[in-house]
Order: sequence, then C-alpha cells, then structure tokens
Amino acid sequence: MQTGTLNLNVEGCALELPFLRREGSRPPLVCLHGFGSTKEDYADLSMRADFADRDLIFWDAPGCGAARVSDPDAPTIPFLVRVAEAACDALGLRQFHLLGHSMGGLTGLLFAQAQ
Repeated sequence: MQTGTLNLNVEGCALELPFLRREGSRPPLVCLHGFGSTKEDYADLSMRADFADRDLIFWDAPGCGAARVSDPDAPTIPFLVRVAEAACDALGLRQFHLLGHSMGGLTGLLFAQAQ
C-alpha cells in the first residue's frame, strides 16, 4: 500500500490530505469515508480476495483523521465535493468507481451528479 499526501488548494483553503493507494489492474475504486472516520476505515478492502486486482484509493477528508486544513470552518458538503474533484484530478483519475459512506456517500452522490 502506497502512502502519500495530497497538497491541494480548494477555494483558497490549503489542504494536506494523507492518502493510501494500492495500484491494481482493474479500474480504481475511490472510497469516501463518513464524518469522524478516516481513510483506514476502508484499508481492509486491500486484504479481500475479491479486491485483489483493484486499484484502491482512500484519503482523509478535511477535518478528519490526519488531514490538515487551513480554515477549519471550510468543510461543508459542497466543499468536500470540490475537494474530491481536486483530489481525483491530482491523482490523474479520469474513470473510476466511487464508494461512499454517510457523509462520504452524500459527497459521492453530489460529485457523481456534477460530472
């Protein structure tokens, strides 16, 4: 599993989003976690046989886990949608599957609708 940090600027807000990625031959699966959760909530997917060849990508949302955000009042659902767009762009993702839970589910739905 590769670890790294996405350094982004969304709407003038500086972000450092730690991420985990396991590259695979099948299309990427981007997982957006819920409020108060972390990227590690999805890390077990990397141990499942049915995800063995799947490209998996998880990051900490602003205000959660080890993420750093220059404006703690910035995270709203619309802001998280723009963060997801910026993160996918930064990772070079053009086509991928999206999975979200709770806050990440709503973020994912609005993100998909905007595409």
